[in-house]
Amino acid sequence: MTPRKRPVCGLDIGTQSITLTQCFPGESIITNISIQPLDTEGGDFWTAVNEGFSALVAGLRLGGADVVVSLPGEYSIIKRIALDNDEQDVEPALEWELGQHIIGAMEDYVFDFQRCAQQSHDDHRDFLVVGYRKTSVDRIVKLLRNHKLNPLIVDLDLFALINVHEINYADLIAEPTLVVHGDGGKSKLALTRQGDFFDSETAEYDADRISSEEYVASINDAAQKLVSCNTDFVDSPADLKIYVTGRLFSNAQFAEEVLKGLGNAEVLHPFKEVSCSAGMTEEDLNTYSPQLAVAVGLAMRGLDEVE
Repeated sequence: MTPRKRPVCGLDIGTQSITLTQCFPGESIITNISIQPLDTEGGDFWTAVNEGFSALVAGLRLGGADVVVSLPGEYSIIKRIALDNDEQDVEPALEWELGQHIIGAMEDYVFDFQRCAQQSHDDHRDFLVVGYRKTSVDRIVKLLRNHKLNPLIVDLDLFALINVHEINYADLIAEPTLVVHGDGGKSKLALTRQGDFFDSETAEYDADRISSEEYVASINDAAQKLVSCNTDFVDSPADLKIYVTGRLFSNAQFAEEVLKGLGNAEVLHPFKEVSCSAGMTEEDLNTYSPQLAVAVGLAMRGLDEVE
């Protein structure tokens, strides 16, 4: 008898909800979807995560699944760092540079890095460097192992979204693209082309009070900052194809108004090419897709890792 394949899960821990998607090696099909709101009002975030995750996985047969997880941006530090081309010891050099932006000890962080795709500089290379608080990573690892799950990778939500874009829009990835992820009072923007990360920016606002017009203005401001720092990537924000995603865009009216205001924009659909057999109607998939994109990207990253 052929042994049953161990499932792979993408786990997106947001500021207001936890989202899980499940698939199996050899099959780019999402077989299970779960979304659990977090009750964080007036309480501790990690207590809410523990309680929410326990409720999320109750009754699910995950069978010791491998899990790729992303953390909220509040629990990480993201910096673009340039190194001279003649720098040989890249990892320690990046770790030292990141340490200059951290209040406290570098030993309190674990870090990862990815080279930015931009290659037009003659004298230096650019890297995206991410530092995760060790306490947060340790909590996630403990949480997963307590539920007999295997923590495979801690990843950045923006990388997961670029992965989703590359998979579902393969015919369009040559275009200069801006991915906008709206979750709570913060939206993260990423420049991408050909599946490569170029740069990122953040827009912050009062999520409970902001209008669609004000939101569009905040995104346009952040996009202009990105373009100003990446003139060899794109000449103007108007030249960018924009994809929006995240919990903020589960409000259909708000999403429609934002798309109209941004112009050359649409909602990032994680199931345009990725199949889903989770028993959801097409209407429900369209409704919840903005909340699922990160978790789908994480699950697909996990498949690449185990196959």
